[in-house]
Amino acid sequence: MVSGEAVSASDEHSGELFWQWLSTGLSSGDIPINTVEARVHLVAGFAFITVPGIFYLYLKQTGLAGDQREAL
Repeated sequence: MVSGEAVSASDEHSGELFWQWLSTGLSSGDIPINTVEARVHLVAGFAFITVPGIFYLYLKQTGLAGDQREAL
């Protein structure tokens, strides 16, 4: 998913696809953590995810069109 593989926004498993993309991106370092431009921050054992920024990054990296963001 992080590699730029396009996904369908109409997929009934879009939440699972997002979670897989997020997990893979964080593990590989493709999604920055705890930096000024990061959309994910780890503080005291909690993960804070900025919204809607993380969703826009997901759309960009997976090839979904911006007008499909409501499907997320």
